[in-house]
Amino acid sequence: MTADAGGPPLSGIGARLRGARERAGLTLAQVAEQLHLDPKSVLALEAEEFATFGAPVFSRGHIRRYGDLVGEKSDELVALYHESAPVLMPNAPRLLAFDPFVRVRRFIVPSLLALIGVLLLLVAWWALRRH
Repeated sequence: MTADAGGPPLSGIGARLRGARERAGLTLAQVAEQLHLDPKSVLALEAEEFATFGAPVFSRGHIRRYGDLVGEKSDELVALYHESAPVLMPNAPRLLAFDPFVRVRRFIVPSLLALIGVLLLLVAWWALRRH
């Protein structure tokens, strides 16, 4: 998707970012350095591989910062992102089964062994004192 000097503007988020970067005469490495990203992340933005960034909030932030850097209207880019991004329902945290005796059970065997050892020592001491 390219635009000639008199052609229609680039429509996709990635194409607009790439076009603006090229018009500004910036390399991927320069943009990556300015945005504190690695070049692969900049390529992911230009390829519209937003899942790379995880939660949509990170994608929006990177789009906005990249747009501001290269002189694109970041509000328009973020609006385009909202139109094209799938609506994701937040995942409810999975509740782990709570077992209040997990900690207790973990210490029962060592505690019982220690108690038996102390009792054996006491019996041995008592037996030696009687004779």
